[in-house]
Amino acid sequence: MSLLLAYSRAPRAWVTACAVAWLLITLPTGALAQSAAAEPPGYREAIDEAIAEYAAGRYPEARALFMRAHTLQPSARTLRGLGMAEFELRNYVEAARMLQQALSSQERTLDGDLRTATQALLTRAQGFVGRYALVLTPPSLKLSINNVPARLEPDGTLMLSIGDHALRAEADGYLPVSHTLRVNGGENTTLNISLERAPAPVAVAPVATPPAQPPPPAVTPTSPTQPRDDESSSVLASPWFWTVAAVVVVGAGVGVTLLVLSEDAGVEPTHGGSTGIVLSAP
Repeated sequence: MSLLLAYSRAPRAWVTACAVAWLLITLPTGALAQSAAAEPPGYREAIDEAIAEYAAGRYPEARALFMRAHTLQPSARTLRGLGMAEFELRNYVEAARMLQQALSSQERTLDGDLRTATQALLTRAQGFVGRYALVLTPPSLKLSINNVPARLEPDGTLMLSIGDHALRAEADGYLPVSHTLRVNGGENTTLNISLERAPAPVAVAPVATPPAQPPPPAVTPTSPTQPRDDESSSVLASPWFWTVAAVVVVGAGVGVTLLVLSEDAGVEPTHGGSTGIVLSAP
């Protein structure tokens, strides 16, 4: 049985043990110790601790230490360590990315059996990933996966790990679309996403505003007992009014005179008979 076949069919514990052995063998020791002199400070300590954590099954810690070493001196070896840690954490999309970069890196390249083992682990990771070539209409379409903007690979494809994923596509002037995509692993196909244009808004005719009506004229109330000026003017201008007034005045004067004469002290009033006229001697 070939090494590749044995590696791909081996239980996870055996694979982990082999991976640690490969790390120990391929890191710069022995004949490669001369290159260790060019390593930046802290690099060797981070690598040694990462291997120890990986062997103990503490994969989050191993990933953090491999990342520290990669930051100090990136290479195909540190990328491979990161890919192995991500695979054990079941982050298969990230594992596939790291392992692919490890195979493509020109810094301390992977050779021989080490390269073969890395390719085998990449194939396993890809079995838990779906890869999709996107055909988008319109091309400006914005795609989000599980409420996060979609991350595309350098070749423009979309990689998703196994499980259900909520897709949402939207673009200005188009109706948005939501869909649940189930990934079983190993898919390598095309995903067509096409949006329909949103209907044009219905124009609403403006409602004409009626012209403002002038306010009604102000009316000043008048007292019902107060005579109007025109009526009083017409009465005063009547000749009958002044004739009656003169008769009333004359009659009033005669009455006053007679009253005074009749009340003169000490004089017995005389009667003028039926005519009412009194004659007196001079």
